Amino acid sequence: MGEARQMSPLSADQIGQEARSRLSEGLKAASEDILERVLQYAERQGYTRRTTMHRGAWEMSVEGLRRALVSSLVAGSPLEFEPEDRFSEGSAADFAIAEARAHRGRGVPLSMFLGLFKYYRSGFLEAARALASGDAEAEAFGLLVSRFFDRVELGMVEEWIGHGADERLAELQAANRLLTSEKNTYQAAFENAFAPVFIFGPEREIRACNLAGGRLIADTIDRSSGDYGEVCSEALKDCQGDRFSGARTGDVVPWLAEGLEAFVESGEDQRRIEIEQLVAGEPRTLQVAFARMRTASRELGGVVAGITDITPLRAQEREVREGRTMLQRVLDGIGAGILVVDPKDMGIVYCNERAAEIVGRSRKELLGTGAVAVGFLDNHNAPLGLQPLLSKPRTLEDLRLKRPDGAIIPVSMTVLTAPLQGELKIVKVIFDISRQKELERRILNSQKLESIGQLAAGIAHEINTPIQYIGGNVDFFESAFSAYERAVEGLARTLSEEAPGSPPAGEALRRTAGELALFREEIPPALEQTKGGVERVATIVQGIRRFSHPGGNSRRPTDLNKAVHTTIEVARNEWKHVADVDLDLAPDLPMVWCSPGDINQVLLNVVVNAAHAIADKVKHEGGKGSIRIATREDDGAVVVTLADTGMGIKPEHQNKIFDPFFTTKAPGLGTGQGLSIVHAIIEQHQGSITFASTPGEGTTFHIRIPIGEAPPQGDE
Repeated sequence: MGEARQMSPLSADQIGQEARSRLSEGLKAASEDILERVLQYAERQGYTRRTTMHRGAWEMSVEGLRRALVSSLVAGSPLEFEPEDRFSEGSAADFAIAEARAHRGRGVPLSMFLGLFKYYRSGFLEAARALASGDAEAEAFGLLVSRFFDRVELGMVEEWIGHGADERLAELQAANRLLTSEKNTYQAAFENAFAPVFIFGPEREIRACNLAGGRLIADTIDRSSGDYGEVCSEALKDCQGDRFSGARTGDVVPWLAEGLEAFVESGEDQRRIEIEQLVAGEPRTLQVAFARMRTASRELGGVVAGITDITPLRAQEREVREGRTMLQRVLDGIGAGILVVDPKDMGIVYCNERAAEIVGRSRKELLGTGAVAVGFLDNHNAPLGLQPLLSKPRTLEDLRLKRPDGAIIPVSMTVLTAPLQGELKIVKVIFDISRQKELERRILNSQKLESIGQLAAGIAHEINTPIQYIGGNVDFFESAFSAYERAVEGLARTLSEEAPGSPPAGEALRRTAGELALFREEIPPALEQTKGGVERVATIVQGIRRFSHPGGNSRRPTDLNKAVHTTIEVARNEWKHVADVDLDLAPDLPMVWCSPGDINQVLLNVVVNAAHAIADKVKHEGGKGSIRIATREDDGAVVVTLADTGMGIKPEHQNKIFDPFFTTKAPGLGTGQGLSIVHAIIEQHQGSITFASTPGEGTTFHIRIPIGEAPPQGDE
């Protein structure tokens, strides 16, 4: 209430419309407070027991009275009474007549009704005076409310006494018939409800249960124990639920007692719980819905419990969960990523773990983001839109996905629409086909290698025959020269003996002896070099044949230190002008069971690559680089380490150097097959090859080959 102001007394008729409106609005806001005041009076005087304990009925009564009062205030109804006033007309009269008939029909006497109405008057008066801005206005507001209640009470009395005894009796009988009919309707609905319904009192005693509740008791009660065992057995023959009125919950439905007590103690108005219970010998899942019944003063008046057998529902839910789990396992097993997109805003509303792995982001990051944030690209590396794909389900086999780290992986994606929780959604099923593409590439490369191998084998065969001729002829020339040398020496001795006195002959002999000495000095080394060249060509031819079939060379114990020395000599022409070679070979290195030709090729490739990398560097910087080769034994294997001081490998190339046909050399200077073959050979030996590289500083390769042992006889 605002601060009181000194003002002269006002009559109700002098209160303006603004004050009446403020009173009307104030009473509306104070409805709950008025209801509480009225209920306090009614409960204290015992009226709730004689009329109704249902709070809703009291709320309707107070609200109806408030609306009638507001209508009277707005209409500006006169306050003072005139001899000709008809109290059965007007908003106040309408409410009065309706209330009088309703209470008279319930058998409430006029004196009780008027007594109760005095407390309605008190509640409204207190609320109205509290809204006034001063004593004078409080008195005027009180007069407005009092005159309204006077008219209501006069209207009630006029309505009440306007009926004779016979009319009131007939009205009461009609009301009783209506009440009986309503009671029977509610009773029939209660008894014949499909679901079991129990009504419990404030002390948790059973007040009533319907027929379904009786049948449930029959199917759950232990008839052999407890005070109610015999009673229940007899009553349940006909499912007489009323036989349990007043029974303790723990005796009749003990499986419900704990949940009921917890609900009452919680103070909640409603609660649902689930109970696992044997019903007719079978385990069932029962859902119990508790609802609190409150008195007019909001105290506990009782509890209604409705019970539903949800066993089939839970079984269906379990089947759905199991089906969803199985589907998820199948999708995970085949590596399917699932993205669900809301077509309204194209936001991702669901994704599984596999989808997050493929996309390269966490599920938390993906959920709620736009589908465009997932970087699908077409085969031209252009961003892929979804709208053209929504007309019908389709599968795109040759897509690319750009991940947040910049990596681009090949994927296939099926796009379809499906209802989810009643709304149409876009479902994208994604597969990472990197392995498939890798397999396809390997098959293609193996086919290329097979063709190259066949060509190499043919070339090797064609070269091998003339090389054999050349080798044979060189051997012949070597032996023929020796015989020729001996014959010439014999002839020279004869001539020197037979013509000692001939100066020309002596001069010719000396000249011939000098030439023969020159031939003896130069021809044998030349023939030896030719033999070495022929053997080198033959070795290269055999190497080509082995390169075309890396595993075809038989395995045997091999000294890798010796293999390193051989490789250095064979590749000398590649490195001698650009690098120095430093060897750090373990002296007690064990023999390795391997294919020596294949391992020689591995070492040769790595050494030649190192020499080329250094050549590229010294071409710009001058000087010479270095190649360091070390061997050691490590945990059942021999490790060959080759470090160079060349250009190094760029980071963007480091994951590709073992790919077939990958090369950074100028066209015509490299096929890209060297390290690919190296990798294949090492894998066939169950070994490994790794590297570390710093651009501009150099590269270090680590080749690890198991020592192994000779296989059983016949396995080689």
